[in-house]
Amino acid sequence: PSFFNQNYEMKHKLQSHTRRGPDKEWVAFRDGGWTGTFQQKMGDWETFVSYWLDKYAPEDLYILSYESLSADETGPAATYDLAVYLERSVEGVNVASGEAIGCIWSETVNYKKQQKERDENEKSWTAYMTLRAGKQSSRAYTTEHLAEVIYRLQRLREKYQSNQAFEAIMIGYIEQVQTYHNACRF
Repeated sequence: PSFFNQNYEMKHKLQSHTRRGPDKEWVAFRDGGWTGTFQQKMGDWETFVSYWLDKYAPEDLYILSYESLSADETGPAATYDLAVYLERSVEGVNVASGEAIGCIWSETVNYKKQQKERDENEKSWTAYMTLRAGKQSSRAYTTEHLAEVIYRLQRLREKYQSNQAFEAIMIGYIEQVQTYHNACRF
């Protein structure tokens, strides 16, 4: 859906992060009315993922999911592990101290909640959040679309099964989509 919103804004020559596209246009986008079929878009995504996984040796990659990075339960630890990896692996990168990493994570991920807690008169605080206006809705997928997502996730899982972190993420995504797919069949 975020990719769709970005394309909607570009199509209508709107400033980035200002508007959510309507459901009617989502369906047209999803079904290939703008930029190719859903299967083509999923193929492009699979190619994108493969490009980065093929470009670097597994020991030169640090793979984590958006969900593990942004979840309250796992985000601070995932951010700490990422910082350790960057400091160890990338020359010239200095990261914050261990205690500060959790605070930085919280400021970054919880900015909306923290904005509400701030004094409205405080002029130094700037909220970095999406400014997209428009109805927020869950974007519908057909059972055929969900089957295509599962197919692409399984192909990537099989292709990169030697990368344990990536395989674990793919397994989690496959399980989530299969659960949703099974619920939609009734």
